[in-house]
Amino acid sequence: TKQGFDVSVWPDKLKHVTFNASYSYDTQEGGGSQFFDEKSEILDPSSFRTFYVDKMNYEEKLRFSVSYKLSNSIFYGAVQQRIINPGYDILYGVYVLVPPQYYNVSGLIAGIRWEPGKSLNPVQGELDSKGSDNPVLWLQVTKGIQGLRKGIYNYNRFEGKLHFAHNVSHLGRSSLLLVGNYLDGKAPYFEYFNGRGSYGNFGLYASGSFVTMHPNEFLNDRSIGLFFTHTFGNFFPHTELSNPCLALVFNYGWGKLKSGPSYFFLPVTDMHLGFVEAGVQINNLLDLKIYGLGLGAYYRMGAYNNSSVKENLVFKIVISFPGKD
Repeated sequence: TKQGFDVSVWPDKLKHVTFNASYSYDTQEGGGSQFFDEKSEILDPSSFRTFYVDKMNYEEKLRFSVSYKLSNSIFYGAVQQRIINPGYDILYGVYVLVPPQYYNVSGLIAGIRWEPGKSLNPVQGELDSKGSDNPVLWLQVTKGIQGLRKGIYNYNRFEGKLHFAHNVSHLGRSSLLLVGNYLDGKAPYFEYFNGRGSYGNFGLYASGSFVTMHPNEFLNDRSIGLFFTHTFGNFFPHTELSNPCLALVFNYGWGKLKSGPSYFFLPVTDMHLGFVEAGVQINNLLDLKIYGLGLGAYYRMGAYNNSSVKENLVFKIVISFPGKD
């Protein structure tokens, strides 16, 4: 049963500084990545990836944080207690070892969000810059500290993300997302990084993920990902209810697993050979103004392609929202 609270206090009228206290008991993806200012939004195609996550843990989290908005930057710091109860079997039939009943990964978080060329509105708390031409950079470090709130792990989890979108004259709009992760130290399996997969035929397209990759197909302690989309202009005839736009998609990922987590025996591999996929979309076949419906076809290629065309080819329903890259 989900439960929790979230309370914020602003000591100044312009809300430059925010003090927050929160508690939650909820399911959480193992090996996922979430930055301090990310919240699941129904009008964001990247949030559709949660529909494909099939391995979740139970997380109890108590966090105290402070954030400061300064011009085009947000600085964030927090102390947290996290208790993780495994939500699925990680032994894979190996019962010689008995894994912990729960994991205490309490520690600290520090992060920054920087968007040169834009001044954030502190009163409205505007954080969403998708659809703008300003590059946006996120950096975040999560440090597990042994002894803090009875935590038993020492590790550093580094995460970075860069988003950039730009109109290319009369040729349309390009969007680029770069992500990078690195894990230093011995941490539980859920602090490693999966491949950001969202495989599933005729499901919803999730931007910023690998469409032809299964959600837990890979496991890495260091990885990079590149997600590129170019949407062309109005090359097709359009009507009141249809405004079709051609889009090309190219995604690339690389990762390596130097040393695997303890008590983890599920069959996984890393992405050291490089994961490659490409696709084509026809967006806004049905244009409902608030959002559009389209179709996409994507193909898995390169070192990790499958033996048959059928296994490599994935079709998706594409939901697009105005102002969201």
